[in-house]
Amino acid sequence: MQEVLPNEQRGARLTVNLRGSVRRRLKTDVLIHTVAAQLTIVFTEAALGLDGLGYLMGLGRLMEVGCWALVGAAGLATVTGLGGAVMRRRYRGRLKESRAFLRAHLWLGVLFYASLVALMVWRMAIRSSGDPSVGWLYLFALLVVSLVMVLQVYLGGEVTYHFAMERKPVPLTPKKTKATSPPSGQLAEALRER
Repeated sequence: MQEVLPNEQRGARLTVNLRGSVRRRLKTDVLIHTVAAQLTIVFTEAALGLDGLGYLMGLGRLMEVGCWALVGAAGLATVTGLGGAVMRRRYRGRLKESRAFLRAHLWLGVLFYASLVALMVWRMAIRSSGDPSVGWLYLFALLVVSLVMVLQVYLGGEVTYHFAMERKPVPLTPKKTKATSPPSGQLAEALRER
Protein backbone atom coordinates (compact mmCIF):
# COMPACT_ATOMS: atom_id res chain seq x y z
CA MET A 1 0.00 0.00 0.00
CA GLN A 2 1.17 3.49 -0.82
CA GLU A 3 1.56 5.85 2.11
CA VAL A 4 -0.40 9.09 2.10
CA LEU A 5 1.74 12.17 2.56
CA PRO A 6 0.69 15.65 3.60
CA ASN A 7 0.37 18.15 0.73
CA GLU A 8 3.67 19.88 1.56
CA GLN A 9 5.65 16.65 1.37
CA ARG A 10 3.88 15.53 -1.83
CA GLY A 11 4.70 18.87 -3.41
CA ALA A 12 8.35 18.64 -2.39
CA ARG A 13 8.65 15.12 -3.77
CA LEU A 14 6.97 16.23 -7.01
CA THR A 15 9.37 19.17 -7.33
CA VAL A 16 12.39 16.91 -6.89
CA ASN A 17 11.06 14.46 -9.46
CA LEU A 18 10.31 17.24 -11.94
CA ARG A 19 13.77 18.76 -11.51
CA GLY A 20 15.44 15.38 -12.07
CA SER A 21 13.27 14.80 -15.13
CA VAL A 22 14.17 18.22 -16.55
CA ARG A 23 17.87 17.55 -15.94
CA ARG A 24 17.63 14.24 -17.77
CA ARG A 25 15.84 15.93 -20.67
CA LEU A 26 18.46 18.68 -20.85
CA LYS A 27 21.25 16.11 -21.12
CA THR A 28 19.61 14.49 -24.16
CA ASP A 29 20.53 17.49 -26.30
CA VAL A 30 24.18 16.68 -25.64
CA LEU A 31 23.62 13.13 -26.81
CA ILE A 32 21.63 14.20 -29.88
CA HIS A 33 24.21 16.82 -30.88
CA THR A 34 27.14 14.43 -30.40
CA VAL A 35 25.64 11.45 -32.22
CA ALA A 36 24.25 13.54 -35.08
CA ALA A 37 27.61 15.32 -35.46
CA GLN A 38 29.47 12.02 -35.69
CA LEU A 39 27.02 10.70 -38.28
CA THR A 40 27.23 13.95 -40.26
CA ILE A 41 31.00 13.52 -40.43
CA VAL A 42 30.64 9.91 -41.61
CA PHE A 43 28.04 10.72 -44.26
CA THR A 44 29.93 13.77 -45.57
CA GLU A 45 33.19 11.87 -45.90
CA ALA A 46 31.34 8.91 -47.45
CA ALA A 47 29.82 11.26 -50.03
CA LEU A 48 33.27 12.65 -50.84
CA GLY A 49 34.84 9.21 -51.08
CA LEU A 50 32.03 7.62 -53.10
CA ASP A 51 31.68 10.52 -55.52
CA GLY A 52 35.45 10.80 -55.93
CA LEU A 53 35.94 7.08 -56.47
CA GLY A 54 32.95 6.92 -58.81
CA TYR A 55 34.32 9.87 -60.81
CA LEU A 56 37.80 8.35 -61.10
CA MET A 57 36.54 4.87 -62.03
CA GLY A 58 33.56 5.98 -64.10
CA LEU A 59 31.04 4.15 -61.93
CA GLY A 60 27.69 5.93 -62.01
CA ARG A 61 26.12 3.68 -59.38
CA LEU A 62 28.84 4.60 -56.88
CA MET A 63 28.19 8.30 -57.50
CA GLU A 64 24.46 7.66 -57.00
CA VAL A 65 25.18 6.31 -53.52
CA GLY A 66 27.44 9.31 -52.89
CA CYS A 67 24.56 11.61 -53.82
CA TRP A 68 22.27 10.04 -51.23
CA ALA A 69 25.05 10.08 -48.64
CA LEU A 70 25.26 13.85 -49.12
CA VAL A 71 21.49 14.16 -48.67
CA GLY A 72 21.79 12.17 -45.43
CA ALA A 73 24.65 14.39 -44.27
CA ALA A 74 22.57 17.53 -44.85
CA GLY A 75 19.64 16.08 -42.91
CA LEU A 76 21.86 15.03 -40.02
CA ALA A 77 23.56 18.44 -40.04
CA THR A 78 20.14 19.97 -39.40
CA VAL A 79 19.68 17.81 -36.31
CA THR A 80 23.25 18.58 -35.21
CA GLY A 81 22.67 22.32 -35.50
CA LEU A 82 19.42 22.19 -33.55
CA GLY A 83 21.05 20.15 -30.78
CA GLY A 84 23.98 22.57 -30.71
CA ALA A 85 21.65 25.57 -30.50
CA VAL A 86 19.93 24.09 -27.45
CA MET A 87 23.31 23.30 -25.85
CA ARG A 88 24.63 26.81 -26.49
CA ARG A 89 21.73 28.38 -24.59
CA ARG A 90 22.85 26.74 -21.38
CA TYR A 91 26.61 26.97 -21.87
CA ARG A 92 28.27 28.86 -19.06
CA GLY A 93 31.88 29.19 -20.19
CA ARG A 94 33.73 31.46 -17.83
CA LEU A 95 36.87 32.01 -19.85
CA LYS A 96 36.99 34.43 -22.74
CA GLU A 97 39.04 31.92 -24.69
CA SER A 98 36.37 29.23 -24.37
CA ARG A 99 33.72 31.67 -25.57
CA ALA A 100 35.90 32.50 -28.57
CA PHE A 101 36.22 28.79 -29.40
CA LEU A 102 32.47 28.30 -29.01
CA ARG A 103 31.71 31.34 -31.18
CA ALA A 104 34.10 30.13 -33.90
CA HIS A 105 32.58 26.63 -33.68
CA LEU A 106 29.12 28.13 -34.05
CA TRP A 107 29.89 30.29 -37.08
CA LEU A 108 31.90 27.60 -38.82
CA GLY A 109 28.93 25.31 -38.22
CA VAL A 110 26.62 27.81 -39.92
CA LEU A 111 29.06 28.13 -42.82
CA PHE A 112 29.42 24.34 -43.07
CA TYR A 113 25.67 23.80 -43.00
CA ALA A 114 24.96 26.44 -45.66
CA SER A 115 27.72 25.04 -47.87
CA LEU A 116 26.51 21.49 -47.39
CA VAL A 117 22.95 22.40 -48.35
CA ALA A 118 24.23 24.31 -51.40
CA LEU A 119 26.30 21.28 -52.43
CA MET A 120 23.31 19.01 -51.91
CA VAL A 121 21.19 21.21 -54.20
CA TRP A 122 24.01 21.26 -56.77
CA ARG A 123 24.40 17.46 -56.51
CA MET A 124 20.66 16.87 -56.93
CA ALA A 125 20.68 19.15 -60.00
CA ILE A 126 23.51 17.05 -61.47
CA ARG A 127 21.55 13.90 -60.69
CA SER A 128 18.33 15.18 -62.23
CA SER A 129 20.14 16.17 -65.45
CA GLY A 130 20.38 12.49 -66.33
CA ASP A 131 24.18 12.36 -66.31
CA PRO A 132 25.27 10.71 -63.06
CA SER A 133 28.86 11.91 -63.39
CA VAL A 134 30.07 14.71 -61.17
CA GLY A 135 32.83 17.07 -62.25
CA TRP A 136 36.12 17.91 -60.64
CA LEU A 137 34.81 21.35 -59.62
CA TYR A 138 32.05 19.73 -57.56
CA LEU A 139 34.56 17.34 -55.97
CA PHE A 140 36.89 20.22 -55.13
CA ALA A 141 34.00 22.14 -53.53
CA LEU A 142 33.05 19.07 -51.49
CA LEU A 143 36.68 18.71 -50.40
CA VAL A 144 36.77 22.35 -49.24
CA VAL A 145 33.50 21.87 -47.33
CA SER A 146 34.98 18.74 -45.73
CA LEU A 147 38.02 20.73 -44.60
CA VAL A 148 35.75 23.39 -43.07
CA MET A 149 33.96 20.55 -41.29
CA VAL A 150 37.26 19.21 -39.92
CA LEU A 151 38.16 22.62 -38.48
CA GLN A 152 34.69 23.03 -37.04
CA VAL A 153 34.80 19.57 -35.44
CA TYR A 154 38.21 20.36 -33.94
CA LEU A 155 36.84 23.53 -32.34
CA GLY A 156 33.84 21.63 -30.99
CA GLY A 157 36.15 19.04 -29.47
CA GLU A 158 38.23 21.77 -27.85
CA VAL A 159 35.14 23.35 -26.32
CA THR A 160 33.91 20.01 -25.03
CA TYR A 161 37.10 18.39 -23.79
CA HIS A 162 39.61 21.17 -23.16
CA PHE A 163 37.19 23.60 -21.54
CA ALA A 164 35.01 20.85 -20.00
CA MET A 165 31.72 22.18 -21.31
CA GLU A 166 29.71 19.01 -20.80
CA ARG A 167 31.75 16.95 -18.42
CA LYS A 168 33.37 17.27 -15.06
CA PRO A 169 37.08 18.05 -15.25
CA VAL A 170 39.29 15.01 -14.71
CA PRO A 171 41.69 15.45 -11.79
CA LEU A 172 45.36 15.29 -12.74
CA THR A 173 46.25 13.04 -9.82
CA PRO A 174 44.49 9.71 -9.33
CA LYS A 175 42.31 9.17 -6.30
CA LYS A 176 43.98 7.48 -3.36
CA THR A 177 42.49 4.12 -2.51
CA LYS A 178 42.30 2.55 0.91
CA ALA A 179 44.91 -0.08 1.64
CA THR A 180 43.36 -3.49 2.07
CA SER A 181 44.45 -6.06 4.56
CA PRO A 182 46.37 -9.04 3.22
CA PRO A 183 44.27 -12.06 2.30
CA SER A 184 43.83 -14.68 4.97
CA GLY A 185 42.95 -18.34 5.06
CA GLN A 186 43.36 -20.83 2.23
CA LEU A 187 43.74 -18.11 -0.43
CA ALA A 188 46.68 -16.59 1.48
CA GLU A 189 48.38 -19.96 1.79
CA ALA A 190 47.94 -20.62 -1.94
CA LEU A 191 49.43 -17.22 -2.77
CA ARG A 192 52.39 -17.75 -0.46
CA GLU A 193 53.21 -21.12 -2.05
CA ARG A 194 53.63 -19.47 -5.46
